[in-house]
Amino acid sequence: MQPFTKTYKPGSHLFHENDHSQELYIIQAGMIKIYRKIGTKDIELAKLSKGAVFGEMALIDGKPRSASALAIEETVVIVIDADTFLKKISGVPPWFISMIRTTSEKIRKANYRLEAIQTNNHSLHTVLALHYYFLRYGSKSDSSSQKELDLAQTSTQISQLLTVNNRCIIQLLDLMQRNSIIDAKDGRIVLLDEERLSGLCDYLRMVFKKAFEKMERLSPAATALVFSLKEVVTDQKAVAENKCEIACADMIVACKNTNVEFDHIKVILELKDAGLISFVKLQTLKQETNPLEGYQFFVIFAVYEKYLLYHTYKDMVAIA
Repeated sequence: MQPFTKTYKPGSHLFHENDHSQELYIIQAGMIKIYRKIGTKDIELAKLSKGAVFGEMALIDGKPRSASALAIEETVVIVIDADTFLKKISGVPPWFISMIRTTSEKIRKANYRLEAIQTNNHSLHTVLALHYYFLRYGSKSDSSSQKELDLAQTSTQISQLLTVNNRCIIQLLDLMQRNSIIDAKDGRIVLLDEERLSGLCDYLRMVFKKAFEKMERLSPAATALVFSLKEVVTDQKAVAENKCEIACADMIVACKNTNVEFDHIKVILELKDAGLISFVKLQTLKQETNPLEGYQFFVIFAVYEKYLLYHTYKDMVAIA
């Protein structure tokens, strides 16, 4: 097939995002808007006029369209299909074609990262909004002490407030239901675990602030010890501001309660290097039977809570 000329009326689409078409376009007259749909919003990426070339990515790599193209005014374009394009470049060195495809892939990945950022922002804001609605408008039914919201009304209000589509909201509700934070049934959203919802909000805020990016990732044994210390740390938090003391005996018990075999000294040093704990050697005359005996440990609240949040929610919300 040879290149041909085609005219599009204002408001006509040349192609839509995710279409499997493989044509390249050269504008002869008029104007084209390139945009992507994020939620219910159309995000304009570019406006193209005479002489502009577009649609080449799908032609080069054969993947679905990464954006939509809409004629803003009556527009005339030259259309070149994949077969014609490949015949025209048949004499081009293979390394050059490889370079073009690599560039195309980089552009696609950049677009995917943009979409991921937008989606994560929608997720963050939707969860925060739902938490606020429970705090502000949640009511308790006659048969239950748990807070409830009207499902349809809340979904509509959040959708209008944040300009997110209902599919995004339903997916988040389903995620929280599978993790026993809420229960959605009979047209109601029931809050099952207010503390866990609050923790999820804290986690998402830190994801948004990129607070976990430079954080040392802990080994499975160190992670198990972080969770094993939770009860002791929670008990001490009310009487301390920045850090709490963990007696040697309590640290030994916490290590045993992990039900994981590990080198206690090695894991303690790992937590120290991560800034979660510190320790001092005590003067003692008795014979030590455990390598942790004779030490006083301190858990640093701010750092500890950061790691606890991360390891509690990272598998539930894989966007960190």
